Amino acid sequence: MSGRRQILRLLCYAALMATTVSAQGSEGWLTSAEEAKFTAESSNRLILIDLYADWCHWCGQLERDVFSTDEFQRYSKKFVLLRVDTEDGATGSGLQEHFSAYNLPTILIVDHRMVEFGRVEGYAPTSQFIGEIEREVAQFRALEAGFERFGDTNDPGALAILAEEFHQRGDGKRASSLYQRLLETETLDEDKANWTRLQLADSLRLDEQFDLALLTVAEARDRGRTTGSKDLIERLDLIQAQISLDRGDCLAAKSELRRFLLTHPASQLRAWAQQTLDELETGQSTCA
Repeated sequence: MSGRRQILRLLCYAALMATTVSAQGSEGWLTSAEEAKFTAESSNRLILIDLYADWCHWCGQLERDVFSTDEFQRYSKKFVLLRVDTEDGATGSGLQEHFSAYNLPTILIVDHRMVEFGRVEGYAPTSQFIGEIEREVAQFRALEAGFERFGDTNDPGALAILAEEFHQRGDGKRASSLYQRLLETETLDEDKANWTRLQLADSLRLDEQFDLALLTVAEARDRGRTTGSKDLIERLDLIQAQISLDRGDCLAAKSELRRFLLTHPASQLRAWAQQTLDELETGQSTCA
């Protein structure tokens, strides 16, 4: 995942859950992300998120040919079902952006923390569709087994691969432990170590360890200035703003975004930073 895509993906999530409305959709599909998360955690189930749009022909086809079948209805009882409109300008749009799920239809398989276990894109007959969900879950379970096996290894290659995979899936707890282990191997040059600290800070943010995330940002920024990595400093500044958004410190987030605009006038991310600041100042966006 490119640095820019990762930053944009992460920064869109701050106000995602604040706009949900608790409701029950058709045939067991919830329409509230918060309700789905609560139900999933309390019942120890995964969530199937149906991302749809009214114009999406195959979304309707899935509903008619797959979701309404007895076979899928029986199978889906092992999950919490959540259906969101990707054009609602709120939860659905936010989830689509957060998971970069632009091909509809898409079914996301996540846990109550919104860690992505997998996804199924497009249309397939019922048995095949169920089989694809099962394969995605099985692959994540294999990844978890890899974490248990290699989580304490000194092999920087294995640590980096596992850390990146969990980070992309939004599993901050596992990713942060792996990035920390990678730094402890002391095999990275200074530039690579600083980029790893950036990833560590963002993983800590995902795990809601905000104070430790800020300390990691500060360390990476201090070290990064000595190597002259402009791109690194830009992304550290954005991560710091995201941490403030996630912890609900809107004043700090505004201050950090203003400082970003002044400090990085030629940044490719300037347009996003300005838009986010404008939305915060006009009340169009809220902190978590």
